[in-house]
Amino acid sequence: MTDGDNANTSDGDGTANKTGTGNTTVGDDDGRDVTDEMEAVTNATGRVVELTSGKNAAGYALGGSGYVASVREDADNSRPVSLRTVVVNDGDEAAVYETDVYPPYDGVAENDRGDVLYAAPTEAHDLSDEPPQPVRDGDVWHINGSPTHATDAVPDKVELGSGDGYVGEYLMIADGEPADGFYVFGGEGITGLTLSVWTEGEPGPRRKPRFEGATFPDAYRLRGGRKTDRTRRWFHEANETTATYLRPSTEAVKPPATVRTRLVVRSDRVTPTGNPSRWSLRKLADYEWVEVAGSDGTTAGSSLTARPGACIADEIRVYHGEDGTDGETDGRAVGHLGGGRYAYTSGFSVDGEPLTTVFEVDAPALDVEPPEDAVSERDGAILTVTSGSYTDGDGARFVVERVEEADEPVVPEQLYSADEALRYALPYFDGDVERVRVETDDATAGKAVVRPRNEDSRRFVHAGDAYRVSLP
Repeated sequence: MTDGDNANTSDGDGTANKTGTGNTTVGDDDGRDVTDEMEAVTNATGRVVELTSGKNAAGYALGGSGYVASVREDADNSRPVSLRTVVVNDGDEAAVYETDVYPPYDGVAENDRGDVLYAAPTEAHDLSDEPPQPVRDGDVWHINGSPTHATDAVPDKVELGSGDGYVGEYLMIADGEPADGFYVFGGEGITGLTLSVWTEGEPGPRRKPRFEGATFPDAYRLRGGRKTDRTRRWFHEANETTATYLRPSTEAVKPPATVRTRLVVRSDRVTPTGNPSRWSLRKLADYEWVEVAGSDGTTAGSSLTARPGACIADEIRVYHGEDGTDGETDGRAVGHLGGGRYAYTSGFSVDGEPLTTVFEVDAPALDVEPPEDAVSERDGAILTVTSGSYTDGDGARFVVERVEEADEPVVPEQLYSADEALRYALPYFDGDVERVRVETDDATAGKAVVRPRNEDSRRFVHAGDAYRVSLP
């Protein structure tokens, strides 16, 4: 505290009145500068610590506007691993803050198997007057008495003046022997607080990957014949010593279904970087990966570094036939997927190698239909298709015709996404149709030949037949 006027009082509704000015940390008599405290905690983020003998841990909290959290020190004979948080009012006026909105939220986390981890406030917590006491039993720490939520010893709300804040110190205590896993305390997405716990020397996935031993091509063929020869970091190649990987919730689905993924980082030497808004989905066809869906190269968002303890959750929803994605807003719902193997790539990579996982879709092959606005007229072996966007005298055209050979695969799934323009032509090729002319708008015609590549034609293979699409 900066002076005697800033004493801790309460309104009787769980709100602590802790006001002041000038970058102070409330609840402490030495008038600590909250800016210095925040910098110290930020610098500690990404530290791997020893949770107990044989168990490592790392806490991941990217932080947000006015707060940050990080594990600080190894456990020892005198105390468990500690978590330190800082919350500061970076606004221009005093405000009331709800403490459970910030790390460690309600102070209780579970891993996938239901093992529990508690964040118990200590005497060094600026807002806690009667913190629970930890008790050591061999290498395991317990809370004296029944397990206590952090909020039981911390007020629900605190009033902070402009520039003021509080420091919260917590001890990480398991309900018995700490088990491996990801303990998510709360928050949303990459701003949440996760404590990752693993057996020393064995940070890798615990389950055996479905595609263990499988070999997939690394050269990802993109639309229009372009190739990228980038090595991938595959989940199915991860073993018990692999510290960074993209873990899927399942490696086989039957649509409609959801595949959830987690970016796992359990090392302070391997640091993935990337944009969490970026992603891609590709299908394996003739030992080539072809792009089905994903974010474009201009996706907004900053490049981030995923620090140790990261467990960045993501998901992709897959559908067959009618896309079923009405009302979806985040773009990671992909419709019209037929059976086969798909590769999902996150926006993060290590040393330029994107983190990727493969999953199998159990579904019938797609029956490709023309768009609803297509109107066709046939003249022998030549067929003309007019789209609803065509304007006579101010439209555009493209032509698709059979050729002897081509090598770029186009799968049915692409005809409902990146190559939707070709759906105005390909469904009309029966036994004796040799050429389809499509009358449409300029944008659709350009997409058919994959503009803006400044090329007027393109060759590809679809359903075993070779075609050439060109602008007249």
